[in-house]
Amino acid sequence: MDSTDNYLQLGDKNNVVGYDASETENYADMRGYDTIIGGSEKDLIIDYPGADSLMGGAGSDFIFTPDYDLQQYDGTDTVNGGKGNDLLWVDDGDNATCGTGSDAFVIEANI
Repeated sequence: MDSTDNYLQLGDKNNVVGYDASETENYADMRGYDTIIGGSEKDLIIDYPGADSLMGGAGSDFIFTPDYDLQQYDGTDTVNGGKGNDLLWVDDGDNATCGTGSDAFVIEANI
């Protein structure tokens, strides 16, 4: 995924999609308004800077959105766990809702 807007819908198996081989040292290049929708199994969704929409879909998902040292590139993410027992790890300013199932939230905040 790059600095443009992206849309990604994952299939029905355990999915891993990532930006683990970045050729840029400028995190502003990775910003965008991305939409990621998980499949029907366990998904791991890790957010990069930008105001993104992340939906776990069915299955027990782990969605991680904190931007830590990249606060200047942080956006208001919209996160929905969907069906299943999800872990939603978000930062202050994000909009997070759970779906059906037993969901847990971790909220990172700069105090």
